[in-house]
Amino acid sequence: MKKLVYILSLTIGLIMTGCTQWENVEPLSPEAIGSSNPELTVTAPDSITSDVITFTIATKNASHLAFMVVQGTGEVDYTALLQGRYSNANAAEVDPEGFEQTFNMRGAVPGEVYSIFVVAADSVGVQKTFEKVMGAFDVESPYVAGDPHLTATNNGTRATVTFNEAILRADNMGAITYDVYDADLNVILEGTATAVANGNELVVSLPSTIVFDAVVYVLLSFEEGAVEDLYGNKMAAIDNYLEDGLPNGPWWSYDPDEVIETDSFFRDGHGYAFVGKINLGNGMQEFGGPIMPLTYVESNVAIGEVSATAWTMPSILNMFGEEAISSGAVTPSEEVPAYTYASTVNGQETEIISFFDKTNGFPVLGTMILGQNNQTYTVYAADYDEEAGQVYPGWDFAVFEFQGGGKTFDGCAFIGKSPVIITIDGNQAGMVAEIDPEAFQFHDGDILMGSSKVDVLDTPVVLKNVNVNREKVFRIAE
Repeated sequence: MKKLVYILSLTIGLIMTGCTQWENVEPLSPEAIGSSNPELTVTAPDSITSDVITFTIATKNASHLAFMVVQGTGEVDYTALLQGRYSNANAAEVDPEGFEQTFNMRGAVPGEVYSIFVVAADSVGVQKTFEKVMGAFDVESPYVAGDPHLTATNNGTRATVTFNEAILRADNMGAITYDVYDADLNVILEGTATAVANGNELVVSLPSTIVFDAVVYVLLSFEEGAVEDLYGNKMAAIDNYLEDGLPNGPWWSYDPDEVIETDSFFRDGHGYAFVGKINLGNGMQEFGGPIMPLTYVESNVAIGEVSATAWTMPSILNMFGEEAISSGAVTPSEEVPAYTYASTVNGQETEIISFFDKTNGFPVLGTMILGQNNQTYTVYAADYDEEAGQVYPGWDFAVFEFQGGGKTFDGCAFIGKSPVIITIDGNQAGMVAEIDPEAFQFHDGDILMGSSKVDVLDTPVVLKNVNVNREKVFRIAE
């Protein structure tokens, strides 16, 4: 058997006659052993269907009892368990006439396995033992947990629905439909929406051809199984309609004349571009990314001690060009998370934009097909501290003035460590591209137009002895 993987600290209500440490006893004669008959009965489930592990222990002719529940599988020394030498062992004296109690231990995680170990001993030291492995799985359907009144983005054609747990969404799942009402609550548009899942959030988009020139109300409906959780449980259907003037499901309103107050440099729907020098294994070459619009998500988002504005932007992997994308070598992500906020850099008050996914740690940029085996890699943005041998999630830029084309304009210069695009396999990071931090900038797309094609590297360079920092923290530029 494997060694125990994790010892759980689970909350338990223990009602027994009193706790004591079981002592070693003197060696017994065969006659004494033969007359001893402790009984132990444990009722425990084969499968765990919630976060609570419930089991019942009953004993008779036993003076001492000990048990523990652990995450994983393994072996225990039952004498050591009776003596309380395991950190989360529960040991107690029990009534030899009979003992029975049901325990509820919280903290079970779906997808894990748990082992229960129980031992009872009588006054002369004879033991009876029990052990069982139980699998935990989720049987609860995902449901909409956030505020049903959503915040519209992308000129009123996009919003994010929050669920109670991580979800999956695919085109072959149940349909997500929309009804658009005008100010007089008449339906003026209806159809099928598209959606992308990210953690416990579902970004729902109406067709890009829709343009709203007046106040509208958008109601979303979901067929059964429109999303599933990570264990295949399907969401229940939501038939959204107005009842007494109120929706009974997720909805949003949009007024095209309403101005969204956000950071001065960063504006909803405005185009920006990455430029710099990138090394894909054959030396540094200049690149200019295509124009990519920022899409407003929400204001006053708490990231650590910072109040930021949340945005999304198309992936920087677009810089590899249409040929790489159409060939399937590169799949850019539709949305890369970004946050903007005010900060001080080199003693100067400025605006920061940080590309970071506070939910999943590293911002996923998309996928690439690399190597002779055409293996698909997930691609991330990161800062690489070569001296420390560490890779950190995210990129940070500060707003500065730049000279170009005979005029002065605003742009963002990279601040932090050396920016890289990487793949991660376990704890090993493979570098897809190294970017020159001195040349890496993020510019207003009204000034910088067009892009340069960059060839995709066949085999990623492996960064040796790299510590991948997966902590979900937001780094504030110093």
